[in-house]
Amino acid sequence: MAAAAGCQAGGAMRAAVASSAPSFTVSDLNLRPARVTRRIEVEPLRVSGTHYRTIWIAESGTVRAIDQSRLPFELATIDLETLADAAQAIKTMVVRGAPLIGATAAYGMALAARSNPSDAHLAEAARTLQATRPTAINLLWALTRMRTVLAEVQPKERVDVAFREAAAICDADVERCRLIGVHGLELIRG
Repeated sequence: MAAAAGCQAGGAMRAAVASSAPSFTVSDLNLRPARVTRRIEVEPLRVSGTHYRTIWIAESGTVRAIDQSRLPFELATIDLETLADAAQAIKTMVVRGAPLIGATAAYGMALAARSNPSDAHLAEAARTLQATRPTAINLLWALTRMRTVLAEVQPKERVDVAFREAAAICDADVERCRLIGVHGLELIRG
């Protein structure tokens, strides 16, 4: 009985709070479709004068990513040289965020192709990467895209194609993020 009374009192309190909250509809927000009238240049992350992406190919040819487990207190990077390195970075959340997880998976497939471009090895590589985060949508999307693209070329061409495709996935994400910023800026400016 006391529990029921408490629930009723709580319900009444919630109703009172809700009724005193400002009431508005979406049309009151005066939202309108953003129109991009000019291209706004957005630079990559800059730390101490150096520009960074979250993942890139280092001069040494390894895949390098920002170790996001150490942010925001320290900027550190990790080198991914093998499929196992990429899988471990995803599994241990050294790389975080859906787009970066997908990009890391794409580069993981490229690293796998570098070690063995056969159909069987790439199928196993995709299974390994998928097992790191089985419900990650961007990861599954990137793996599907990489498998599809690599299936269309001969094994001897797969390393170059894989690295180009992984870079294209990253470039497309950078552009999506830039457009979010452009549209957001227009909304903020009103």
